[in-house]
Amino acid sequence: MADNLGVTVVVVCYNHERFVEELLDSILVQTRAPERVLIIDDASGDSSVARIVSWLSRHPEAGYELVVHPQNIGLCRGLNEALETITTPFYTYVSADDRMIPERLESLIDRWVGDGHRAVAVYSNARRIDEEGQVLQPDYRTLHEWPSGPGALEGNIHTRLLHQCWLPAASVLVATEAVRTVGGYDERWFFEDYDLWLRLAAHGRIICVDEPLVDFREVSTSLGTTRFRDDDAGFLAARVGILLKQVGVSDEGDAYIRTAMPPLAIRLWRTGEYRDLVVEALRAATQERPALGLGVRLALARVGVTREPGAVRALACLVRETRDRCRRLVQTPLSAVISRGHAPAMQRRVAAAHGVRRVAVLAIGDPRDPGLWSGTPSNLVQGLEEAGVDVITVDCSPVGWRFVRRAVQLAWGVPGLAKRGRRTAMRRALAGSTQSMTHLRLVSWAAARRLRTVGPVDGVLQMGTGYSVRHPRTASYEDMTIPQALQWPSRFWGTVPQRTTVARSRHQVESYAANHAALFSTGWAADSAVNDCHCPSEKARAVGISANFEVEPSHHKQWSPPRFLFPAREWIGKGGPQVAKAFSDVRREFPEAELHLVGQHPQVEFPGVICHGWKDLRDPGDRADMEDLWRRATCCIALADCEPAGIIFVEAMQAGVPSIGPAVGGPGWLLGDTGITVDRDDHAALVAAMKTAADPESARERSGAARHRASEFTRAAVARRIMAAIDE
Repeated sequence: MADNLGVTVVVVCYNHERFVEELLDSILVQTRAPERVLIIDDASGDSSVARIVSWLSRHPEAGYELVVHPQNIGLCRGLNEALETITTPFYTYVSADDRMIPERLESLIDRWVGDGHRAVAVYSNARRIDEEGQVLQPDYRTLHEWPSGPGALEGNIHTRLLHQCWLPAASVLVATEAVRTVGGYDERWFFEDYDLWLRLAAHGRIICVDEPLVDFREVSTSLGTTRFRDDDAGFLAARVGILLKQVGVSDEGDAYIRTAMPPLAIRLWRTGEYRDLVVEALRAATQERPALGLGVRLALARVGVTREPGAVRALACLVRETRDRCRRLVQTPLSAVISRGHAPAMQRRVAAAHGVRRVAVLAIGDPRDPGLWSGTPSNLVQGLEEAGVDVITVDCSPVGWRFVRRAVQLAWGVPGLAKRGRRTAMRRALAGSTQSMTHLRLVSWAAARRLRTVGPVDGVLQMGTGYSVRHPRTASYEDMTIPQALQWPSRFWGTVPQRTTVARSRHQVESYAANHAALFSTGWAADSAVNDCHCPSEKARAVGISANFEVEPSHHKQWSPPRFLFPAREWIGKGGPQVAKAFSDVRREFPEAELHLVGQHPQVEFPGVICHGWKDLRDPGDRADMEDLWRRATCCIALADCEPAGIIFVEAMQAGVPSIGPAVGGPGWLLGDTGITVDRDDHAALVAAMKTAADPESARERSGAARHRASEFTRAAVARRIMAAIDE
């Protein structure tokens, strides 16, 4: 055992009469005894002090010190006062409702010595226990996602800590002088740990013992339960203030802060408090980010920021800065240089000079349009560009076809066509127009002609198989096959003549055989291509799908009471009535449960149902509302009778929200073990699934799994799989 490595244990107590003696017992049996134990009672209103005095009288040999505050001064101020009296090289503080594993102090000191005395702090894993002392979760990873990869848990972890705070506060042993050097505890905020860990991480190394050495207790009255909420002004202000203090530490950290600030500033503004802090957050958010700064200004103007004189001055300054930066940032992208207006020889020279692979993305419509195919082509284009691919987008819509289709729609209401037979023919013509073989030939002709004008490309990504493309490295991308669509005729191919259906099915089989690769959003569709369409198994690949709306997971989410989020454009189509009926049964067991409805839904009067209406994500205010709903939600639920993929479930995973999806379709493959799939017409099964999701422990465990699985469905991850298929 190393000498001169004394440790002080600071015990902070506030209304912990039930648990404080158990903690003191755990300190007394440490295999490496602390040099000093300082117990601070912050004006408890229960019998905590009496329990401590009684314990000390029974253990006079311990020599522990007790300080009782006559009035409550708060955690940070109390720790600063304790810091002034600490003379040992190390100290740790622990809440009086937690308890320590006997080997804790010895293991942490030994780890510090083994690291060469270089670290400013050392932490460990932790177990979560209930008020009776029973272990609920033996690993802190089930509560907060930890970084993965070699060396991710220790060393220079400042940037990783900005993204997520995974250090169990009760587990950390800190170097006393290092804490004094970074300024101690910030008394402006009601919680202390995250701020101190970030400042220490910017100052030196933090190391880890990856085994549980402390038990932290979940108590209904603790700060983590009562105050760590995204609608608490003090909590939001602390998060903003803590991030502001980290500006300038590193370029990577500054980039993250600029991204994280806008939604935090908007939520803080809506609380009506800390107005000056909001303006300061805006200044930090818009540094070197003109487009983001403009979005922030629009969002805050919508909620009334510009009525504040201080905010007006700040925003006017940001407008001038944005204008100047935009002038400097105007550049001509490579895709504009390599355009259809240049001769093929020049295109080849420019592409070779830049060393860029060129891929054409084809769709019936503008592939960059976020409204096309629920935004899937747009996301694929962005992902490929982020992967360094020069993407050429090609709209294969036949000239004049939209006008023909619009004429059919207008003719629907002409009185002379109101007879039943004519209306039936018109309905079939309208519904089957885009599925017809005539349309297929026209699109194929347009695709071939426009693809020739863009010059040579290394590969082609074809959205759908409703047309033909001739290129040696063509990969099609779809979310379902025609045999799958025929299982739900009312939704997809029910009005298409049988002859057309047979011809289109044959064409799809031929496309799979001719193309270089057949890509699908889910394994459900890829299996159908192999089993129903005779696609060679080596060609069929499930590459996934990415989210349209990304929300950073809340690391301080309250899992009780349960809050179900139903984000659906269609009320009937996504199972709204069935969900509302099942929720009314769930609420008998969970009377505080909430069901939040977003989209085109009727006014539902059930208790606990909150109607939000339609949210336009292009509107900054509505977007901020949706971010808040995702961060507060404990379960996402949407139950279409058939869901080919379900982008909403990918968005839920990225937000760290477990999901309940339909048993039929692609969601089961997307969700894996992070969610539950159920038949929406099986009322008993749906109620059971919602009750499982309402359980805080089950929801928390699935949330961690969802955040981990979400990394497989980022734009970059999907793009890598697409390029691997094209290059193979």
